[in-house]
Amino acid sequence: TLNKSEHEFTLSKDYGSGVIAFRNLDDPSKYQSAEFAAIAVDELTKNSKETFDFLRT
Repeated sequence: TLNKSEHEFTLSKDYGSGVIAFRNLDDPSKYQSAEFAAIAVDELTKNSKETFDFLRT
């Protein structure tokens, strides 16, 4: 199910009911303490390596 206002796509129960969230990297610290199964970054080269490393920790 697509929630356009939240920029989220919720998978069906058949696929574990997970949420695919589309977010920006204007402030990577807002993701601190968040848990992710995967992180995909569009146009990764537009962000510093430090930003990517921060998301991985």
